[in-house]
Formats: sequence, structure tokens, C-alpha cells
Amino acid sequence: MTTLGGVLTLDVTAVKVDPMQVYDIVGVLNRGRGLLHRDPLPGSETSYKTFNLIGPDQIVYSRLKAFEGAITVAPSGLPQVYASQEFPTFTCGPRLLPNYFRLLTTTKGLWDDLQNLSTGMGGRRERVKPADFLTIRIPLPSVSEQNRIVDLMRGVDELVSAMTEEVERARVALSCAAVELVALPADGGKVPIDSLLLRNIGGAWGSGPGADEMDVDVYRSTEFTNWCRLSGEAEARRSVPASQFRSRELEAEDILIEKSGGTPTRSVGRVVQVSAEDLYRPTIGANFLQLLRADPSKVSPRYLFWILWAGHRRGDGFDFQTASTNIRNLQTKAYLARRVDLPQRETQEEIARTLDGLLDCVHSVENEAANLRAFRSTLLTSLLNQKIEIPESYDDLLEGVS
Repeated sequence: MTTLGGVLTLDVTAVKVDPMQVYDIVGVLNRGRGLLHRDPLPGSETSYKTFNLIGPDQIVYSRLKAFEGAITVAPSGLPQVYASQEFPTFTCGPRLLPNYFRLLTTTKGLWDDLQNLSTGMGGRRERVKPADFLTIRIPLPSVSEQNRIVDLMRGVDELVSAMTEEVERARVALSCAAVELVALPADGGKVPIDSLLLRNIGGAWGSGPGADEMDVDVYRSTEFTNWCRLSGEAEARRSVPASQFRSRELEAEDILIEKSGGTPTRSVGRVVQVSAEDLYRPTIGANFLQLLRADPSKVSPRYLFWILWAGHRRGDGFDFQTASTNIRNLQTKAYLARRVDLPQRETQEEIARTLDGLLDCVHSVENEAANLRAFRSTLLTSLLNQKIEIPESYDDLLEGVS
């Protein structure tokens, strides 16, 4: 173990801002995920007097967001980019390989060290000063051992990248199939969506304990995923009037729609369908979710879900009301007044089965990718704490490859 001060040098190159020049600006993503490339910024449009030049293979972190693990090593082939003075840069000494430290930036141990140096909460959180950053201790094997670890982990990271691409391809295939199979007809359809429902109601707000109130589980949009399922057990508990609960208690096959969200995202209009496995105890949706319950005598509940999900993926022109500069609210009445054609019940169920099969494929590759990422984390941790050792004979292989 050694302190970063023993193997790193604070190496900041401050460049005076020229109003006539355009600068390629970067930030640092959290959890060691690399640089964030921002839009080019004309020098005439900033109040900064200087920018920090980020050089290839330099270590850079965000003083303000260090507690989120916002640290990385710049790529070797990085073109000339700049950041504000909130991003100090460091150069590795001969005992520390940049690629080895890049691996460390992806570990929870380093993130925790940065968080411990960032005292305070929220906007009052202290910035991590370079002098404090250099007190962090890291495992430092020999340079030859660092090379072995870097090479082995490069192979694992290539597998993670390939699996991540596979997940994206599976998602695209599902989206394309859903949009094609449940495309809205050109004539606007024949049946309004709201005519296919038994229940259409918003969530309930809790108002504190009372004689006629009860504690229930609450699903929020934070439990949504973009890929048609809730992300586990409801995490919130709320006290709500019993009368409100009775009209809002979730049942299997109910559909929840996110009807309020920020403008930079496409979260508004996201839908999930509740399964029996999601209902551990009496449960409702949060107030900014809309509960829809299909009338099974008129439509297959699963097919109705796919109609709504495909519409969101397609980017249908939902009617929004802007509550502020940052919030959009779905106009539920207009949203549910949209008209659709319904195929025969047998066709509805066949389409739903087809899309469910593709969804199973998506979830399968998602799980495989998650398992591979967990394996990567365990392997790297074991290499760093020497529970797993790479023999010196591996060096011969590296020399042969190079």
C-alpha cells in the first residue's frame, strides 16, 4: 500500500481563455465511467478566465462531485480538451501505470475514499482538495504485476463491452417489433383507449396516521425500468386513507403510467404492468402515476400494455402540460382518448406472446451482462488484495503478444 502522493504529481496546465477560440470542454462521469464530452464552448461565452488543459493519461477528478466517484484517467489518444478549474489533473510517476490506476477508478474502495474526504451534504458538501486527494492509500504491486492485471482485465472488459452491445441490440429488436406489430392505424383507429378500461385513477398522497388510515407499500417511478418491469419490491411505505386505498389497490395485470417528469428525459409516458410477484403486501402507485385496469371482456390486458409501451417507444405525440421549466405533466384525458384498432382477440394474444418472448430474451441478456459485471468487480478486487495472483510466466505471454 502507498499514498497517492508517493506516486502522483499534481500537474495542472492552466490556459488563459481566448474569446476568439472555441474550446472542447469535458467533465468527468461518476463511478469511474470516463470523461463526459460537452458541447464546444466559444471563449466569448464563458466567464472563466482560465481552463485546465487535460492531457493524455492524466488523472482527473471533479472536486465538487468526487463523492460520486467522478474520477478517471484520460485516454492515451485524447485530443486537446479542457475543463474548468474544478478539475485538477495529476501525472503518474514511474511506479504507477495510468492503465492500472484507471482500473482503480472503477472500484468502490476508491469511491468510498473520495466520499469520506467530501464532508457535508448536498450543496454544502466540501470539495476534495488535491492535497487531501494525495493522502488516499492504494494497493501498489510492482510494475510487472500491474501489467499482468491490466492485460487480464482488458480481456474481461472487452467481454463486458460486447455483452453491453448485445443488450442494446436485443432492446432495439424488441422496440422495432413492438412498434411494427401494434402500429397505430393511419385513420386514427376506431376504439378510444379509455373505453377499454375498468379503472382509471391517479395515485394517493399519504396524510399522516389517523383512525381511518392504513400503512401500504407504494411503487414509485424510481422502481420503473425502461424495459417493461418493476425493479424489485416497492421501497416506500405510506399512510393513506383507507377509502383512497380501496380504489387504488394494485392487482395483477394493472398498468402504471408515469405521468410527470423532467423535460430532458423521455420518462413521461413510461409504462409497466404489475405481476402477481410484484405484490408482496397491499400496494398502491404513487400520486404521480396513473393506474389503468383493462376490461378483459374488451381487450387482452397484456396487449393493451404493449399498445401503450410501443406508443412510448415510438414517441407518439403525447399532450403535455408544462408545470415549470423542468417538469412535464401528461394530459391523461387526451392520452387515453387516442383511438386504436383492435385485432381479433386471438391475434392480440398471439402478438402479446411474440413480444413477451422477445422481452424474455432482453431480460436474459440483461441478467447475463449483470452477472459478468459482478464477476469483473469480484475478479478485480481479488487481484488487488492478492487473493488471486497472476504467475510471472504470464509476462512471457505479454511479450509474445506485444
